[in-house]
Amino acid sequence: MIPQFPEFKVVDVSDRESVEVHTHRYPPYSDFNFTSLWAWDTSGKRMISELNHNLVVRFTDYSTGETFLSFLGEVETERTARVLIDYCKTERFPTTLKLMPEISIKDIRSSVLRVEEDRDNFDYLYKVSEHARFLGGDFKRSRNFVNTFTREYPSARAEVADLADRGVQHSLVGVIRTWESNKIGANKTYELAHEEAAVGRLFETAGTHKLVVTAVFEGNAVRAFSIDEVLQDQYGISHFQKGDVRYKGIYDFLIQEKSKHLEVLGVVYINFEQDLGVEGLRRSKLAYRPMEFLKKYKVSLS
Repeated sequence: MIPQFPEFKVVDVSDRESVEVHTHRYPPYSDFNFTSLWAWDTSGKRMISELNHNLVVRFTDYSTGETFLSFLGEVETERTARVLIDYCKTERFPTTLKLMPEISIKDIRSSVLRVEEDRDNFDYLYKVSEHARFLGGDFKRSRNFVNTFTREYPSARAEVADLADRGVQHSLVGVIRTWESNKIGANKTYELAHEEAAVGRLFETAGTHKLVVTAVFEGNAVRAFSIDEVLQDQYGISHFQKGDVRYKGIYDFLIQEKSKHLEVLGVVYINFEQDLGVEGLRRSKLAYRPMEFLKKYKVSLS
C-alpha cells in the first residue's frame, strides 16, 4: 500500500501494482514508470506517497543528492502542487516541483503558480514501425548506417537474450564498461558505478519485469544491447541502450532489430526517455524522428 501524504515509503519491488494503478491511466512518462523508479533508486532513498488520488514521488538527484518532489495525476492539481510546495518549505527542500507531466499541470493557473517547460526532460516518443524499416528520406542516414554495419560485419546478428542468465548479465556489464570508457567526461568512475548499479537492480528482479533484452553479437561477443519494457496500450519504453561505438552503425542496427521484435510483440509506440540537455544526445534522438514529445514542466511559486 502507498501511504497517504505526508507519509512516504521507500520504493520496493512489491509496490509495482500500486504504482501502476496510477501510471496505467496515462502515457508512459519515463520518470514515473515503475521499472525506472526501481532501477535508478541506487541510493535506496526514492519514496512514494499519495495526495488527492495523485502519485507523489520524492526523487533524489543522483549527481547532486538534492531531494525534490513531483506528482502524476489530474485531481486537484493546483491544490496538490501548493501543498507539496508548502511541505518542501517546511522540510527545507527546493520548492520547485520538477519532472511534472503535462497532465499534472493542466489546471494550474499562472496567477497562482509559475509553470515552465522543462525541455531537457521531455520524453521522446517514436513509432516502432518506422524504426523497424527505416524507409523514406527521413531515415536515409539510419539506412546508410545499417548498411555500413552489415557490410563491415557480415557475421553480426541480433538475438533476444535472457536477463536472468548470469552469462548474459556479465556480457551486458562488459558493454556498459566499454561504452563508458569511450565517453569524454570528468566523472566516469561515478557514472559507471551508478549505471552498473541501476542495471544490477534489474538483474536482481528480472522475473518481475516484462523486459525484452536485444543483444547484438559480433562473433561470440556482445557489442551492444537494449533493455526495453512492454507496457499497456501498445506502448513500450527503452530503459537502457548501450553499444561499442567503434563499430560504426551499431546503434542503428540495434534499433532496427529490436524494433522488428517489439512490433511482433504488439508495441506500436516506444519511449526513448529524455536527452537531459546533452547536445549530442539531443541530436541523436532527433535524428530518429520522434512522432511527439511527452512534455514535462517545473512548477514553482509565482
